[in-house]
Amino acid sequence: MSAARGGHVLSDGTMALFNRLRRRCLIISQGGRPYRIFQLGRESPRLQLDTRRPANKDKRKMTEEENRAIRPATAEDQSAILDLAVASGLFQEHEAGALAEMLADAFTGGLQDHHWIVMEQGAAASPLTGAACFAPEVMSDRVWNLYFIAVVPQDQGRGLGTALLTHVEETLRRQDARLLLIETSSLDSFERTRRFYLGNGYEEEARIRDFYRAGEDKVVFRKLL
Repeated sequence: MSAARGGHVLSDGTMALFNRLRRRCLIISQGGRPYRIFQLGRESPRLQLDTRRPANKDKRKMTEEENRAIRPATAEDQSAILDLAVASGLFQEHEAGALAEMLADAFTGGLQDHHWIVMEQGAAASPLTGAACFAPEVMSDRVWNLYFIAVVPQDQGRGLGTALLTHVEETLRRQDARLLLIETSSLDSFERTRRFYLGNGYEEEARIRDFYRAGEDKVVFRKLL
């Protein structure tokens, strides 16, 4: 049901609304022409554009972004990153040892070209809400690999993962990086992860069957920077 409104059309009207406006003589049709809305009808609260909700939503979004901080990780963040990795489901508890070694090497050992960043929401002393790790691919022309990205489960779906990923991409562009690769699993439990990469402009470039184990492929995504 629609009615003309000063050159515009009320396209979300229902029959109940139409009959209510007609009974109140807020709309009228003359000579079989389309119904017109009188001034009083245009000023009816039901017909006013509600701009308050988007404004409040934008305000909340701005507040969240203002309270969000992404910074380079430090050695003191290692325990929190391990907790985040397990909580997000990327690592099982029995697999955390391998990640702990990787983290230690990144800060003190032979993986110092691995760049870790973390996200905090709110006060600086608050628990980490996200983390990511990226490093250059050897024997390649400015190709990098995103080895880790995770957000705590209770904050997933709020754009934090996209904010982390965007930060990584912007950092690499400033370093004249050319291509970013991301590897993940083909299991159904990683379907949301794969959709996340596709939704952020990545393309599935390759699939190595049975890479992680029989029946679990490695899926490789790519994005030109």
